[in-house]
Amino acid sequence: QFPRQAASQFISTADVEGAMNRQLEYDDYANFPVYMGVDVARFGDDRSCILLRQGPKVLDIQTFEGADTVQVANIATGVLKSRKDIQMVFVDEVGVGAGVVDMMRRYDDRVTGVNVGRRPTNMKLYKNLRVELWDKMRQDIPKMDLPSNESLKRELTTIEYDFTDQGQMRLERKIDIKRRGLESPDIADALALTYARPD
Repeated sequence: QFPRQAASQFISTADVEGAMNRQLEYDDYANFPVYMGVDVARFGDDRSCILLRQGPKVLDIQTFEGADTVQVANIATGVLKSRKDIQMVFVDEVGVGAGVVDMMRRYDDRVTGVNVGRRPTNMKLYKNLRVELWDKMRQDIPKMDLPSNESLKRELTTIEYDFTDQGQMRLERKIDIKRRGLESPDIADALALTYARPD
C-alpha cells in the first residue's frame, strides 16, 4: 500500500482532503481581509485563474481558457469593481502577466504585480519567492476551508519539491510538471499568490 504522502510530495493529500471536507462558519473568517490572486496563462493549453481568499476560506475560483491579457484584465477588474471588500490584488507579472498588471492599475491602485522568480524574504530556506509563497499556503491548508475542486486537489497534491546544493527548498517547475503529463497548477498558483501580502 502506497503511503499517503510521497517523499517528494510537497503538500499532503490528507491535508487537502481535510480542507475540502471542512466547512467553516462565517464568523471563522469574517474578520479577515479579502485577497485576490490572478494567475495569467502563458501557453495555449493553460488556464488563467482568478481566486478570492478571505483568511482560511477560499471564496471563489474562476478559470478561463484561451483568454488573452486584455480579456483577463477586464474580467479581473470587473470582479474588483464589484467587490469593495477586496483589500489587495496580486497578479503574477512574469511574462504576459505584466500587461495585465498595467491594465488593471489604470482602474485601481489595489493591484500589485508579483514576480515569483525573485528573491524570497528568507534566502537561507527558499530558492525563490514562489516556493516561499507555496510554503505559506501549505502551512495554512490544515485549517482551511477549500472548495471541492478536483483540479485544485490534483494541482496541490502532485507538485514535487527538492533542495538545492545550498539546502534551499525549491518547487518543481511548471514545464516539468507538464512533462509528467499533469496539468499546470494554475489554480494553486493563484491561491499561493494571495500569500504575497505584507505580513
